[in-house]
Amino acid sequence: LKEQLQSIVASNDASANEKSEAYDEMEALTDAAQKEAILETLIKSQGYEDALVRADGNNVKITVKAKEHTKSSANKIMALVRDEMENMEDVIVTFEQ
Repeated sequence: LKEQLQSIVASNDASANEKSEAYDEMEALTDAAQKEAILETLIKSQGYEDALVRADGNNVKITVKAKEHTKSSANKIMALVRDEMENMEDVIVTFEQ
């Protein structure tokens, strides 16, 4: 998607409005990727072996590698997400061993 957006920004055929929208979308993608990486680091700093954060629009799916987990630990992770990412409607945390 980022490559497609870059080609629009670099295109001589795209209008100024199309280029602006593509650039804004690229910035949003970069921002989301940075927040995902920060959340993964924050979750791992809580003592978990590994974590994968995938944001898609207003939804976030988190997979945490942990031998043990509780509802409380899932709630703490969800609170981290809400603190770091705005307007998240659906946050799903799953644990794998």
